[in-house]
Amino acid sequence: MSPVSATRIRESILHAFPEAAAIRGAAWIVGGAVRDVLLERVSLDIDIAADEAEKVARDFAGRQGARLIELGRDRFVSWRVVLGRRSYDFADVTRGSIQEDLGRRDFTINAMALPVEGEAHLIDPFAGSEDIDRKLVRMVRGENLEDDPLRVLKAVRMVAVLGFEIEPETASACRIVAPRLRDIAAERLAAELELIFTGGDPVRAADAFRATGAARVLFGREVPPLYSRLDSGDAAVALAAIFRDEPDALREAGTRLRLSGALIGDAAGVLAFDRNLEKAITDKDLDVLLYQSGEWDARRAASLRLAAEDVEGAARVLDRVAARGEQLFATEPLLTGFEIAEIAGIPPGPLLGRLKEDLVLAQVRGEITTREAAEAWVRGRSDV
Repeated sequence: MSPVSATRIRESILHAFPEAAAIRGAAWIVGGAVRDVLLERVSLDIDIAADEAEKVARDFAGRQGARLIELGRDRFVSWRVVLGRRSYDFADVTRGSIQEDLGRRDFTINAMALPVEGEAHLIDPFAGSEDIDRKLVRMVRGENLEDDPLRVLKAVRMVAVLGFEIEPETASACRIVAPRLRDIAAERLAAELELIFTGGDPVRAADAFRATGAARVLFGREVPPLYSRLDSGDAAVALAAIFRDEPDALREAGTRLRLSGALIGDAAGVLAFDRNLEKAITDKDLDVLLYQSGEWDARRAASLRLAAEDVEGAARVLDRVAARGEQLFATEPLLTGFEIAEIAGIPPGPLLGRLKEDLVLAQVRGEITTREAAEAWVRGRSDV
């Protein structure tokens, strides 16, 4: 890498993070920001390794009129300065030099650095720039994966998001370390999984899950072939694909992994629609299912069906949404609960609630279309 090229890399980083020009002291831009410039990707955060990182960070925060946030604890402490959408994270250079500091990082493509000040030169002791050209995720050292097993999932994310391949020796090391993912805080696992589910190519993610052994450890099952056929970066659909053959295991795994309640609920909704679609024999049955589930679950379930190579099932759902969805999803009861109670002569309670629900479903099926018909239907119910 020539000095001119390194200068251009630094200029590109400073264009994206202009405030970084105000950083003073022995400090280096490290990791993802360097990698992303080489990949022509946009970063929203930048990592700075520095001698006396707290002092450098405090000086920088003061110059920007920003608040300094302390992260972590003990030897893992770092400092963050947030400026608009951009985040600046500062950490101490460890083990005496920037080269040794890079040697403790996860993958070679994240183990590059540029000095903030002085002559621009790329510090790349593990040939990370060459691995970027070769589209390889390669570990710096095996012991670095052992130091933080979450790096196994980070390898999956690098593959899914960047379109890289895991170098064979690195994949082998990941399989050895993968069982220790069970020891990682669930919150850290959840954050990494949601990035994988939403941010990358499902085909590559599935391959990387298998290559590293991570899925079997975390989910108790391998990622099924249909996962590789997903055409959506929707986390709920991705999670539903993993548990489609055993939907009852979804909530246990989701709770254990501390995935968000909203994500678990959404994935469960997709699986419920997928399961109930088999029971919706007629168009009227499907209309009721669509009304009860909502458009979002219906479209997600159609994506799942496409991935399962059930084109006919997916088309049936999407065609019905197109034909009747606007009307179905906007269905309002023709009678209020108070009006039903008055006509039927019953007090508030479970029976009233059941009558109101049944009336709405009769509307959805097209069996009742006017207020007069609704009133007659209530009067004619034999169980009232």
